[in-house]
Amino acid sequence: MRNQLYRRRRIAGLAWALTRDQARLAGRSTAEFGLGEVLLWYAESPHEARRRAIFSGYMAEMITAISTGDTVPDIQFSPAKRFATRSPRSRFARLLRTVVTATITSSIIAALVTAVLRLVVK
Repeated sequence: MRNQLYRRRRIAGLAWALTRDQARLAGRSTAEFGLGEVLLWYAESPHEARRRAIFSGYMAEMITAISTGDTVPDIQFSPAKRFATRSPRSRFARLLRTVVTATITSSIIAALVTAVLRLVVK
């Protein structure tokens, strides 16, 4: 966890999972504000005691609500709203889309060049 890039990626993945699961349990959209944003806010400066208390309070509320079968509470914490959680799959989907479109484009160009060469040679 000493590698900052590794830690940031892991925290972003965990934040997305928290937001996704909270949205599923509450029956909301993942685009809405959730606990993941509070985790990202906390991860910005984890050494502050105030941030730790706020994040752990929200986590305790959510865990208590889930364990007792109550509805998952909404998060009302405006300082964390500037952080956005994004699905780690979206990056993979963009990469896959780029590779597929590049492959298809290359195949089309190769087929056209082959057809033109056959016409020229004959």
